[in-house]
Amino acid sequence: MTNELKLLKKENTLRASCLSSQSQDALQKWREYAKLSDINPYDFELCYKELIGIASQKELEGSNLEEFFGENMQTVTEDILQSCPKKSLKDYFLFDFGNMMGNLAISFAILYFVSGILWKEITLASFLGQFVIIGMWFVYLRFVTGDRHRSGFFTPKLNQKIVKTFSVYFMFLLATAIISYGFKEMLSSVSLQIPNAFFCVIYGVLWAVLTVWRNRYVKEMSLRKRWVG
Repeated sequence: MTNELKLLKKENTLRASCLSSQSQDALQKWREYAKLSDINPYDFELCYKELIGIASQKELEGSNLEEFFGENMQTVTEDILQSCPKKSLKDYFLFDFGNMMGNLAISFAILYFVSGILWKEITLASFLGQFVIIGMWFVYLRFVTGDRHRSGFFTPKLNQKIVKTFSVYFMFLLATAIISYGFKEMLSSVSLQIPNAFFCVIYGVLWAVLTVWRNRYVKEMSLRKRWVG
């Protein structure tokens, strides 16, 4: 996470903590709902900052954010989200894919080291399996975000929506696992003569490169969209 984004998040957390419990509860509901959207992380915090400002103003007027939302919280929340820029392909690549590379580098390094195969040769099945893992993660990312998955969040239908969404995704995961197992059985004997540590190094290098690129990207956004003050 870049310094600019860290500072913005820190400011938002501090300002939100000064609000009444009613406003803080409303802010928490908004954040949980907004997490299902596909807003750029930096713009997400900017929208959150504006909402905190609205809450502060309402409390000066003797009200709170909960009253501002009223009974139509989902409608008001959607209006706010619609004004927030959506993620571009570049955003997904730098934020989501970049974070995934870091997680994979650490996870596989630990997994391979504990299982004693860090320096064993990569099989063709294992190589192809890496692409399956990355692909499944992106399917999950796109499957659980977006406008259609937020419907019912503030209604009694929320639990039904969650169960339905993850049930479908679980079936997709199961089908993929079966297919992957079949490939593993057929290709596990084909060696690429490269140690498993190669994956960890590649993921780590990609994470480092994307992190530097992301830092510059957020720096550019912070210059275009000033948030200090």
